[in-house]
Amino acid sequence: MRLAIFAVGLGLATPGACAEDCSKLYLEVAETKPRGGNPFLSASAEGLSRKDLQWYALDALLHDEQLPVGLRQEAASKAAWFTRPTGTERWNAVWQVASPADRAQAAAEFALTAFNDTGTDGNFRAQLLYQLGDSPRSSAYTIQLLLPIASGARIANTAELRQAADAIQRIAARIGSYPARYVTGVTRTDTRDILEHEPIESVKKLGGGINETLLVKFKNGQRGVFKPRSGEVEFGRNNPQYVDFTREASFSPLVDEFLGNAAARAAGKSPIILTKAVPVVLVQDGKSFGVGSLQNFTNGYFNIEEISNESRYAKVWEAIMKQPQWKALTNRIRTIDYVAGNYDRLPLAINNRMTPKNFMIKLDDVDFSDPVKAEKQLRNANWDHLEAVLIDNGLGRNSVDAGKFDINSYGHFPLRQDVPADLRDAIVRFDEGRYRESMKDQLPAFAIDDVIRRIHEAQNRLLNGP
Repeated sequence: MRLAIFAVGLGLATPGACAEDCSKLYLEVAETKPRGGNPFLSASAEGLSRKDLQWYALDALLHDEQLPVGLRQEAASKAAWFTRPTGTERWNAVWQVASPADRAQAAAEFALTAFNDTGTDGNFRAQLLYQLGDSPRSSAYTIQLLLPIASGARIANTAELRQAADAIQRIAARIGSYPARYVTGVTRTDTRDILEHEPIESVKKLGGGINETLLVKFKNGQRGVFKPRSGEVEFGRNNPQYVDFTREASFSPLVDEFLGNAAARAAGKSPIILTKAVPVVLVQDGKSFGVGSLQNFTNGYFNIEEISNESRYAKVWEAIMKQPQWKALTNRIRTIDYVAGNYDRLPLAINNRMTPKNFMIKLDDVDFSDPVKAEKQLRNANWDHLEAVLIDNGLGRNSVDAGKFDINSYGHFPLRQDVPADLRDAIVRFDEGRYRESMKDQLPAFAIDDVIRRIHEAQNRLLNGP
């Protein structure tokens, strides 16, 4: 039996297609959801073909009269090209137990992964995103499904960047923060656990920067910085090259894990500390701030931009620049930033800056808040204890200026002998396959490709000079 009758009755006949094995993708994205919670994840569903599952999804959307007419019409136009599956008795037994509304919810979630053709599925996906944002049955799992779209990693067209972010914000307004924040009676010490699950006491606006920035105070007294996607200056442009929150969240694993900074720091080789940034959906006192990046607030460090730009710090800045440890630190930062595509931290040919910004420093027994006191303390300082925290890491992976940030221009990448040995080894041994796999739901493919291209260029420089 064909569903074309319904479609023809509506006068619709637009073909739909799936560019990949969408049933496999859906199961992959939903692997943390309990088995059986969604009929498409049941054991019987795994035995069905992609087209079988697509048919059942369209059938459910067609026959739920509570759904918007536009969505049902789009489903009807797709259904005209499918034939009812046969030999699916086990699936039918599972499928018919669910209510029409539950079937429609499961179908809408699945259809969002199963229909992703850039040429023919745009209107259908827009209707799905709007419906999932409004559905009272949407859950934390739905948000999990929408996050790769809001980040630009899995989109059929650029309009979905905002559509997904808006849907997430509306869902969170009903169900609360994602991941869930709860009190367990156990003191949290792991930074990621605090950022993702510690209850929030207050959220206040912070000044400075071109993007909206919010100061978050947790119930345990610690603080964090939240940068909402909706507060990014480029939010309205729907350009996947300008999605800052996922760039912030992807910087830490690139540097700490794949470039070996965490291991180097544990071994006493790296003076660089990274703020941990994670993608979350924030809700406080009934207000949904939507999706964004949340990072821990670091105390005890002083902004290098203030030291290098204010005249009252002139002697302090002069003393810092003379130290070989400062040169070693900036060479390490320069190497990391080149791989990440981040070109606005240090003076480079591409940015014409004269002084650094976007990192903070600390030196034992030196009070940088008082330039007169700091100048005296620096005379007896142990420069081997110089540390830096990198902040505002949302640039790069990829950007419109990526082509200008090349390895051969002045200052963009250190000479081979100036790259720290541990960092050089990490770049040479960089695991491309594992990096691609780990970033596939956080970054668009072109952003991942940009990092890999830069790794190849850095490897060539380190192995062949200069």
